[in-house]
Amino acid sequence: MPTHTFTLTCVCSGDDADWDGVGVGEAAAILGVSKQRVHQLTTAPGFPEPVLRLKATPVWRRGDIVEFAAQRRGPGRPVAQHGRDGEQG
Repeated sequence: MPTHTFTLTCVCSGDDADWDGVGVGEAAAILGVSKQRVHQLTTAPGFPEPVLRLKATPVWRRGDIVEFAAQRRGPGRPVAQHGRDGEQG
Protein backbone atom coordinates (compact mmCIF):
# COMPACT_ATOMS: atom_id res chain seq x y z
CA MET A 1 0.00 0.00 0.00
CA PRO A 2 1.52 3.36 -1.00
CA THR A 3 2.13 5.95 1.65
CA HIS A 4 2.10 9.68 1.18
CA THR A 5 4.07 12.24 3.08
CA PHE A 6 2.80 15.77 3.33
CA THR A 7 3.32 18.83 5.46
CA LEU A 8 0.50 20.79 7.05
CA THR A 9 1.10 24.45 7.61
CA CYS A 10 -1.17 26.12 10.13
CA VAL A 11 -1.63 29.86 9.84
CA CYS A 12 -2.52 29.98 13.52
CA SER A 13 -1.29 32.81 15.66
CA GLY A 14 -0.99 33.37 19.37
CA ASP A 15 -1.31 30.50 21.80
CA ASP A 16 -2.32 27.60 19.56
CA ALA A 17 -2.24 25.04 22.34
CA ASP A 18 -5.95 25.71 22.91
CA TRP A 19 -6.83 25.75 19.20
CA ASP A 20 -10.23 24.21 18.46
CA GLY A 21 -10.93 23.64 14.79
CA VAL A 22 -14.42 23.48 13.28
CA GLY A 23 -15.64 22.36 9.88
CA VAL A 24 -18.64 23.50 7.86
CA GLY A 25 -21.16 21.59 10.00
CA GLU A 26 -19.91 23.03 13.27
CA ALA A 27 -19.64 26.52 11.77
CA ALA A 28 -23.25 26.23 10.58
CA ALA A 29 -24.39 25.32 14.08
CA ILE A 30 -22.48 28.24 15.62
CA LEU A 31 -23.89 30.69 13.07
CA GLY A 32 -27.42 29.27 13.15
CA VAL A 33 -27.48 28.70 9.38
CA SER A 34 -27.34 25.77 6.96
CA LYS A 35 -24.08 24.28 5.72
CA GLN A 36 -24.92 25.66 2.27
CA ARG A 37 -25.20 29.15 3.77
CA VAL A 38 -21.76 28.76 5.38
CA HIS A 39 -20.32 28.14 1.91
CA GLN A 40 -22.02 31.34 0.71
CA LEU A 41 -20.76 33.31 3.71
CA THR A 42 -17.15 32.39 2.97
CA THR A 43 -17.16 35.19 0.38
CA ALA A 44 -18.69 37.74 2.79
CA PRO A 45 -16.53 40.60 4.02
CA GLY A 46 -15.04 39.75 7.38
CA PHE A 47 -15.58 35.99 7.15
CA PRO A 48 -12.45 34.35 8.54
CA GLU A 49 -10.03 32.49 6.32
CA PRO A 50 -9.75 28.78 7.08
CA VAL A 51 -6.58 27.70 8.81
CA LEU A 52 -6.65 24.39 6.96
CA ARG A 53 -8.34 23.01 3.86
CA LEU A 54 -9.09 19.31 3.95
CA LYS A 55 -10.49 17.44 0.97
CA ALA A 56 -13.90 17.30 2.65
CA THR A 57 -14.05 20.68 4.38
CA PRO A 58 -12.23 23.86 5.24
CA VAL A 59 -11.31 24.15 8.92
CA TRP A 60 -11.60 27.38 10.90
CA ARG A 61 -10.70 28.33 14.45
CA ARG A 62 -13.85 28.10 16.58
CA GLY A 63 -13.08 31.50 18.09
CA ASP A 64 -12.92 33.13 14.65
CA ILE A 65 -16.37 31.76 13.73
CA VAL A 66 -17.82 32.78 17.11
CA GLU A 67 -16.41 36.29 16.62
CA PHE A 68 -17.87 36.51 13.10
CA ALA A 69 -21.25 35.34 14.44
CA ALA A 70 -21.20 38.09 17.07
CA GLN A 71 -20.53 40.74 14.41
CA ARG A 72 -23.26 39.73 11.95
CA ARG A 73 -26.99 40.11 12.23
CA GLY A 74 -29.07 37.14 13.33
CA PRO A 75 -29.81 34.14 11.11
CA GLY A 76 -32.28 34.44 8.26
CA ARG A 77 -33.74 37.52 6.68
CA PRO A 78 -34.73 40.58 8.67
CA VAL A 79 -38.43 40.94 9.42
CA ALA A 80 -40.06 43.53 7.13
CA GLN A 81 -41.47 46.55 8.90
CA HIS A 82 -45.11 47.23 7.95
CA GLY A 83 -47.02 50.47 8.40
CA ARG A 84 -50.66 50.63 9.49
CA ASP A 85 -51.87 50.22 5.90
CA GLY A 86 -49.77 47.08 5.35
CA GLU A 87 -47.15 48.75 3.16
CA GLN A 88 -43.52 48.17 3.89
CA GLY A 89 -41.81 51.17 5.30
